[in-house]
Amino acid sequence: MVYMKKVFTLLMAALFVAASSLSAQTPAAAPAKKEVKKEMKKADKDMKKADKDMKKADKEMKKVEKNAKNVTPPPPPPPPAKAAPGQHMKKDGTPDKRFKENKEAAAPKHLKKDGTPDKGFKENKEPKK
Repeated sequence: MVYMKKVFTLLMAALFVAASSLSAQTPAAAPAKKEVKKEMKKADKDMKKADKDMKKADKEMKKVEKNAKNVTPPPPPPPPAKAAPGQHMKKDGTPDKRFKENKEAAAPKHLKKDGTPDKGFKENKEPKK
C-alpha cells in the first residue's frame, strides 16, 4: 500500500511535467487575417497621403526657389577701413588681438547675459561714500 502511494505520486508528477511542457510548446494564436488586411489598408492609405503631402511640399519649394531667383542679391559689404599707422590689422580688417595696442583699445566689459554690468568685478562696482 505504501509502495502504491509512492508509485501513484511519481506517476502524477511525471504527468504534470509532461502536461506543462506540452502546454508551453503550443504556438500562440496567429492574428486574424481580417485584422491584418485592415492594418495593411490603413498603412497603404497613410502612405498615399504622405506621398501627396510630399508632392505638395515639392511644388511649394519650387515656387520659393523660383521667387528667390528673381530677387536681387544684397550689395557687397564695404571694404575694411584703413588702419592707423600704429594698429595691426588682420586680412579681414579686424584688429589683431595679439598686439598690445589692440588689446587695450577693445578691452571687454564684464556684462551679464542680460546686458547689465556684472557687479562681481572691481571696475563695475560703485565707489563707496
